[in-house]
Amino acid sequence: MKHYIVLFSCVLLSFYSCKKELPAKVEETTKPKVVINEPIINDSVKPFAKDDYDLIFEYSEEDSNQWLGVSILDKKTIKFHLITETLPCDTYYQGIAINNNWDQDPEIDSDEKGGYFVDEYFMEKKEYQLGIRIADDLSKVIIKYHSKEDLDTDCLPIDHKIMRRVN
Repeated sequence: MKHYIVLFSCVLLSFYSCKKELPAKVEETTKPKVVINEPIINDSVKPFAKDDYDLIFEYSEEDSNQWLGVSILDKKTIKFHLITETLPCDTYYQGIAINNNWDQDPEIDSDEKGGYFVDEYFMEKKEYQLGIRIADDLSKVIIKYHSKEDLDTDCLPIDHKIMRRVN
């Protein structure tokens, strides 16, 4: 009989030691998601994040850089942000530009590959008029800037140069 009690105790002890412990009550916690918008412009200054604008264009030469972020709101309206960095100073323009000729014949620009159709959007202020000429295939842009006042400054956007799309 002693033998059965010892055997029963051993079996019971082995089952008891193999028993999984139930985890303590787990409290649900929600951690906020951290969203980091990675800049998409490579080794230069990174003014725009991926989600800021639908289209991002860049122009760069020696000590001058220019970026343009564009979101097309409809056929005749865009939202934009233009950043120009030159040696004397940096300039920033942003707002809504309107294509007043959206229902007429398209404008034409040309580059080393030939001519291409563009849509031209304007933002007009008291001091200046800013034109944004976007190629129909959305691959390039030309900025046109006209100062209404006689300003003697180098702090203007880089105009009449082709900016290439980077996203």
